[in-house]
Amino acid sequence: MTPPIRTRRLFLFRADFRRSAWYRDGRPPPGPPIPEELEFRWLDESDWRRDPRAVIAVPDVAGERFSGGGRCLIARDRQGDTVHEMWILPSGTWTEWIRAVVDVPDGYALFAGSWTRPDWRRRYLMGCARTLGCIEACRIGRPGLFAGIEEHEILPRAERHARNGLYAMVPDQVLVHRQVFGWSWHWREPPPPEMVSACHAAAARYPQFFGSRSIVRDRAD
Repeated sequence: MTPPIRTRRLFLFRADFRRSAWYRDGRPPPGPPIPEELEFRWLDESDWRRDPRAVIAVPDVAGERFSGGGRCLIARDRQGDTVHEMWILPSGTWTEWIRAVVDVPDGYALFAGSWTRPDWRRRYLMGCARTLGCIEACRIGRPGLFAGIEEHEILPRAERHARNGLYAMVPDQVLVHRQVFGWSWHWREPPPPEMVSACHAAAARYPQFFGSRSIVRDRAD
């Protein structure tokens, strides 16, 4: 039964690849090795229509995303089954968890719709997909990531991605959905200042990737 009162918060963040050493040096972004038994592949709308079962997203959502210029990254095992999926989108998309459309700022690609088959979780497939997503976003002229995650994921991911030199996460805003019995509404609020400071500090600990603390803060703000 749905609880009479429910509040969900989606923490939206951005990451500008131009601040990362790999982008400035013209190198591929860092990431975990792709498992030998998997094949990662980008799909466009024509690929999906030829093989709709390759995409996990429901047809209405997949069709909307493809028609808006989205690209779908899938990983298939040796049996040809999809075990991971992730989308990069130049425009907003409906996000069921928060029951709202998440828009994307100019110059950024929205990373959304990540899914991993249960038996493949904890195999770093999201890390592989995120690295390939960074490459594709740069290829389409959007050298920045915009995404939404839950609050408890923000700081661990900010530290991990900074330590790996992939990108520096900057909290952008919080999209809130509140449901009270049959009524629901949304609003946006700024991220907690201590979260913003912690993300700046994570990037500042790795000046070899992102420069000094003052440079990180100036570029992020």
